[in-house]
Amino acid sequence: MMRSILTPLVVILALAAGAASLGAHSTTTGAAHPAVAFRSVTRTAIAGSEQAGMSTTVRGWADGARGRVDFEGGDRALVSEGSVLFTEDGAETAMLFDAPRRVCSAWPGEPTAAPGRVSPAVQIEDLSVAQVLDEAGPEIAGLPTRHYRFEISWRAPTQAGSPPAKEGGAGHDSRSEAIEDLWVTSRLDDPGLRLWLHARTSPTGDLDADGRIQAALDEVDGILLKRETRLRVVRSGQKLETIVTLEVTELERRPAPPGTFEAPETCRASGQQPVS
Repeated sequence: MMRSILTPLVVILALAAGAASLGAHSTTTGAAHPAVAFRSVTRTAIAGSEQAGMSTTVRGWADGARGRVDFEGGDRALVSEGSVLFTEDGAETAMLFDAPRRVCSAWPGEPTAAPGRVSPAVQIEDLSVAQVLDEAGPEIAGLPTRHYRFEISWRAPTQAGSPPAKEGGAGHDSRSEAIEDLWVTSRLDDPGLRLWLHARTSPTGDLDADGRIQAALDEVDGILLKRETRLRVVRSGQKLETIVTLEVTELERRPAPPGTFEAPETCRASGQQPVS
């Protein structure tokens, strides 16, 4: 509370500091800043299959370039419940604290359960990446969005040295087609949110191709609030379609609890933490 002895100049400076904390999210030690808190759910399913899908629920925080994501569990989740992600540089680098094993390691990106997107190193062919939609989207978690769609396709041999597919026949190649729907908002600007709310491509096995796909997705400006990836893989005449969705279900601005962005003691003791 302002004391009456404050001069008008001090009052003005105090008000300016408060406005800066709302916009720039200063990281001055000890100050209470309105961070962004969110919860999101990621689901993976195989089209036309009775096999149980997978889901992962996370709770995240971001304050400027700092970010944290807590894994709260799910069905057949790929990351253990209680594990935590941290970044100090807007997700340029990140560390994962594996709760069951009590170890820290560099985080390469979101795990994927989409068959056909992860494979040994190969050189894919006939890569096509096209943005086919840019329109106003619905309100998600109380924020306006813009909807983008990308159509991506490529061909790759099942095994190194496999002959190309015969025209009109199955051959030994696999063909993959992905439709990426992204809903993003321009109302959030904390880079730490990109630790989780960012459209990263899942590996195809070809680093050059992955770079081209990621470059196209990075043209979308904003923070991701929803994503749906439909991947269809055709191999030896058989088709497999996987649907992966991510959606922010809760989002608000409020001060983060003390210690939110501090890495666990295990990470600090080992030096394995993304702190500059």
